[in-house]
Amino acid sequence: MSLEFRKLTVLIEQKILLQFKRFEKNFTKKSKPVFLDEMGKKISLRKIYNLESVNDGPISMIAVTRHQYDVDDFSKYVDYIKKRLKINRIYYGLWPGVNKVEYDVLYVINTVDDNTIQKHLNAHDFLNDGVSQKMALVISHDGTTKIIENSRYTSMKCPRCNKKLELNHPWQECYECISTVYPET
Repeated sequence: MSLEFRKLTVLIEQKILLQFKRFEKNFTKKSKPVFLDEMGKKISLRKIYNLESVNDGPISMIAVTRHQYDVDDFSKYVDYIKKRLKINRIYYGLWPGVNKVEYDVLYVINTVDDNTIQKHLNAHDFLNDGVSQKMALVISHDGTTKIIENSRYTSMKCPRCNKKLELNHPWQECYECISTVYPET
């Protein structure tokens, strides 16, 4: 990577961070996600659809980041999308997390095929310490969205009692089994 290109990348990351901080001030867990283009300008889902759809069908937006609360590693994610996935257009997003606002680096695929989406959701877990994406955002021509959940998360069960685990469950066992085995928790 040339020095000039690296300087430009740092400037763009700084601009995106400033935009994130600006939007984050009034952001709550009930806020709608905010998306930015590669240059840090706010962009609507309808505009993303218009840029990305090749056959007038719905598109799917996938994040490669997981539990990201700063822009420190954004260049790693951008390089991965552009070099490994061979996707040229990147988006950035603010997404309401459980306790914090998550910062996302995203890309679009021109399909709503569940198998393809599931592969993409589970393909970049090595970038995030083994944690895969929880969902994809399907965008229709009118800008409306639908969430496709990662089947890994929707079918998680406690290995002790086979009880289905809640979404966002922090352990690999249910609360009852955890409190039985580890009473101090």
